[in-house]
Parts: sequence; structure tokens; C-alpha cells
Amino acid sequence: MTEAEKKTAEAAELLQKLEKRAARADAIIALDRDSREYLDSLDDAGKDSFLSKSTGERGELVKAKAEGNAVVYTSADGEQFRASDDPRLVAMAKRGDADRKAAKDAEEGRQTEMLKRRVAKFDKVKGTEDAKVKILKALDVLDEPTKKVAYEILESANEMAKNSYEEIGTTDPEGDVTDEDHPEMKIEKMAKRLVKEKGLPYFKAYEEVTNLHPELVKAALVGDRDYDDEDDNDGDDD
Repeated sequence: MTEAEKKTAEAAELLQKLEKRAARADAIIALDRDSREYLDSLDDAGKDSFLSKSTGERGELVKAKAEGNAVVYTSADGEQFRASDDPRLVAMAKRGDADRKAAKDAEEGRQTEMLKRRVAKFDKVKGTEDAKVKILKALDVLDEPTKKVAYEILESANEMAKNSYEEIGTTDPEGDVTDEDHPEMKIEKMAKRLVKEKGLPYFKAYEEVTNLHPELVKAALVGDRDYDDEDDNDGDDD
């Protein structure tokens, strides 16, 4: 074999090795997560054998191993622990998740108690304490200028409601509005109708009605003067 023929043969052999290596890399890249984990657990000979198999054959091998090494715990951040993992690691992951959850629950509890104290400032604004707490939580994610304006609106609405609360409509012994012509009762009736017709949650239906009828919201908060005047006019003829 001449020197030129020898170099040609060496080049051809090198090219064949490079093509084989590239094909192997492509095959590894194409593997799904479970198949890649299975591949990493094998020695070099086992890896070559695994990669030489069809997709279906590889899937059967991965499935068989997974059935004997099932996931025993998935942490809050998505990390999976299998039966073959050190049980101490699984226990540590569980304790970490429990500690983080307890800390989160405690912090949410503190925030809720703080918001309940702030809600007391808006005692005349319509709504339950829980609903008002949720509103204040939503306001807390706003930027400071916007949040300041939102609180001013709530404070103004509470003051107006406080001044006109006893003058609006008829109330039952518990202080709830019972007059069906009162704006608040109209809003509730329309919201309930949307719940029935559209299948919406009540709070979504209530929100939709208030968006469509801001005049009723204003009347419910500060008093609908036309509504009040109806009662006043009843005695004007005397």
C-alpha cells in the first residue's frame, strides 16, 4: 500500500468514526428524560446496546426498570425520588417541603390578621370580612401610587356609606337591606340571574353586574336620591 493509499484509508476510517460519534450524539439528544436516566445508569457496552435498539425496544426496557423502581416522592419543586434512592434523601426532601409550607402558612396567617385589622376601617362598605381581606390582598400587589389612590377611594366610599347608611332603603333587625327596589338588592338579583343563566360563580356574576351598572354601585354606597325622594314625595301633598 502506497503512502497516499494509507492516508486515504486513515482518513476514511476517521470519517467513519466521526459519523458514528455524531449519530450516537444525535440518538442521545433525541431520548426523553426517562430514557436518558436509564442510559446514564449503564456502562459503555450497555449504552451502545441500548442506543442500537428501536424506540419501542428502549421504551420496554425503561418501563420494566421504572416498575421496579417507582417514584416514591415528588418534591414541591418537582424533583422525583425513586425507590432506589437513599431514604434519608427522601426524608430530607419531605421535611424541607413541610418546613417551607409551615413557614408560608404562618406568613399568610400573619398577613391575614394584619389585613383584618385594616379592614375594620371599612366597616360600612358592603361585603364580608373575608371578601374585604381578599380585596386588600389584591391591592397590595399594585404599585404604591395606584394603591394609595385605591385606598383613598375605599376610605371615601366608607365615609359616604357611613353618612347615608341609615337613610337608604329599609333594613331588617340585622341591618341588611330588604327593600327589593333598593340598588343593592337589584345588583344581587341580577347577579343571581347571571349565576343561573351563565353558570358563573356568584362573585364573578356580581363583578360583571357592577361593571355593567356603575350607577347602581354608586347608589348603593352613597344613596340614590331619586329612590329617597319617592318616600319624601309621599308626604308632600299634605
